[in-house]
Amino acid sequence: MLKACRYTNNFSIALKFLESYKISINPSVDKKILIQYGWLLYSWYKFENKLSDNDNIELIEDFYEEENKNYIDNNFAYESNSEVEQKIKEILQILIAYSDDNNCYNLLSKLLNIVVKTEKKKNNPNWNLINEICDFVPPEKLSIKCETIEIVRNDKKNKLNYLRTEKIGTRIKLPLCLC
Repeated sequence: MLKACRYTNNFSIALKFLESYKISINPSVDKKILIQYGWLLYSWYKFENKLSDNDNIELIEDFYEEENKNYIDNNFAYESNSEVEQKIKEILQILIAYSDDNNCYNLLSKLLNIVVKTEKKKNNPNWNLINEICDFVPPEKLSIKCETIEIVRNDKKNKLNYLRTEKIGTRIKLPLCLC
């Protein structure tokens, strides 16, 4: 049901479904429900921020960062009470405990990436949200092995720093990379 609501953007129905069946999202909930709920929040956040499946948050930022580096936003007090942001913060705390599971780790990585990257690109980023989310991740869970790849776009070369995860062997670009 959660997956169907996710693909049809019926997020409130998904929440009502969970409420009707008295399913609360907590550390003791079945991992399959937790993961489907997390992907529902991922899609909800994308929908709320008008991101499409074609938006590549991870790469776009680096190509345009140079153009926007002269922009200074003096209003750092932005505060959002978005329901999906609150729920993402709640599930991140639960997912950290299951980060040894590949499915949970992948979801954790995707949620971290989309929230931090999307917020950083806004004209008025919610720095409080970014800091809160970054504070959820214990430093010992972060990889310190970085690698750089080169991307060519419009005859312009850009280097991107990536972390290679030991557990999955895939490249992910974490917002917390200290490369």
